Amino acid sequence: MTIKWDDRVKEDSQSGVDDIEERFDIFKNHFPHLMAIDSKVTPEVIIAVDETFFMMVNADYTEVKMSRKKAAKIMRMLPDNIRQGPVTLDIIRAIDKQTRLYSSEENRKQTLKIADTKVRSYRRFTDRAFARWELGRLAEALEDFDRACELSPGDQDIFRCRIRVMIEMGMFERALQNLSIIDEEMVEITADNADIRSSIPWYYVRCGAPKKALHSMIKHILALKALTPYVTIDHPFVTYEKDGNKMDIGVIASIEGYIDLAKQIEEENKSDTEINSLLNDFKTEFLKLRNQWGV
Repeated sequence: MTIKWDDRVKEDSQSGVDDIEERFDIFKNHFPHLMAIDSKVTPEVIIAVDETFFMMVNADYTEVKMSRKKAAKIMRMLPDNIRQGPVTLDIIRAIDKQTRLYSSEENRKQTLKIADTKVRSYRRFTDRAFARWELGRLAEALEDFDRACELSPGDQDIFRCRIRVMIEMGMFERALQNLSIIDEEMVEITADNADIRSSIPWYYVRCGAPKKALHSMIKHILALKALTPYVTIDHPFVTYEKDGNKMDIGVIASIEGYIDLAKQIEEENKSDTEINSLLNDFKTEFLKLRNQWGV
């Protein structure tokens, strides 16, 4: 297994920008008139909370400013105790959560309105698959994931989502076939597939294939060991850096989660000698990796 660079990956990821406490500070500084002790949550407050995110990341809000009509709908969805109190950190958090839920629901409704005749692109099939999945319409979601995978066979994340739907539907044989494909094809570690790589053994177990799970874990551990000279640990991330390039290739918790999975396999297969042998191989290689990484 080798490293594949991904130009979309930046060293200083902005994945943690949506920090509620920071947004509350911005709200206090920029909208003090909405912080009055007798103030109640109004559409203006909700619009202001929405704007704080864009102010935090220095993005333009003029093109996407929330309408007062949408803000009023969100306000009505809030609990009475939230609507009737002065603006606090908890209220900012509640408004942000409800805004996300509302936006997600609206997006899902719009997605499901797309007529079948208009669904042609990979992205359209993917969006509708997720919407149907969320609604529990698994058979329809699987059909859309199938089409998305046909149109974009290299998208391993969508491939994984299709496997998850198959497992939820009890289609374990088909899920195993797909798992074997993605497991064999994943010969390169990228920032996009590091999480997928560590999830594959868990899906094998859910499909009743503990031996395949152990082989997959050992394969992953050996690949990570080979990268050790170029690995640095910055909790919770594992970072690979070489020739001036830098990339996150996993989260320590995900890799250490293999221990829990191995214990589960061991408990459920105590009398299986082949599995016990694989477990010993896994434990040996995992301990070597931890010693090399110093974790």
